Amino acid sequence: MTVVFKIKSFINYQIFLKNLKILITGVLLVMMFSEAYPKEAANLERKGSQTTLQDTVIAQKDIIDILHSFRKKATPKTDSVSKQFNFSLVPSAGYTLSTGFAVDLSGNVVFYTDKNNKEKLSTAFSNVTYDQHKQFLFHTNSNIWSKGQKYNFIGDWRFLKYPENTFGLGSLTAPGQVNLINYSYIRFYQTVLRKVLTNFYTGFGYNLDYHYQITEAGNADNTISDFKN
Repeated sequence: MTVVFKIKSFINYQIFLKNLKILITGVLLVMMFSEAYPKEAANLERKGSQTTLQDTVIAQKDIIDILHSFRKKATPKTDSVSKQFNFSLVPSAGYTLSTGFAVDLSGNVVFYTDKNNKEKLSTAFSNVTYDQHKQFLFHTNSNIWSKGQKYNFIGDWRFLKYPENTFGLGSLTAPGQVNLINYSYIRFYQTVLRKVLTNFYTGFGYNLDYHYQITEAGNADNTISDFKN
């Protein structure tokens, strides 16, 4: 009886260990699955929400979009400057303390000097002004490139016929000492550059400032003006 009892006890112990291993293995599998599933579910949920948000944004249309859908789509135009002259002319009017009321006319020319339209743009800007004090001003600025960009001509030309009231020298002048000075002025600034290397130019320039026909009307109170002194 003792031997039989021991054998049965040993058999029951082996069965217990086997069942315990199965149980532990099952618990570990459940724990691993429970940790992996929330992460995967969260990722799927995040992707789904992003996809839904993206689809929603793309699908949205307002009243402006609906109105634009009825318009014919125009063929996009490429901005370009032709080899011919592109010209603009703008008149204007204004007022300053020194000139009074003035009228102004401004013009601008942009063009290429090469047929392939791949060189640098040449530009010229001019302005003419005349005001109620009979002041006349003309000036033009230019930046001209030759064919192949071998030469660059930069100019600043001006002409003024400029009568203007002056009050002599110093700060102790009276209103009766106003003196009308009339003069003409020419500016001729011209620079010529020649290409030596790529994007490197050298050359020379000439600057002329010339005042002429300078006259005065005399002080209003008939005193000797600083111009005569």
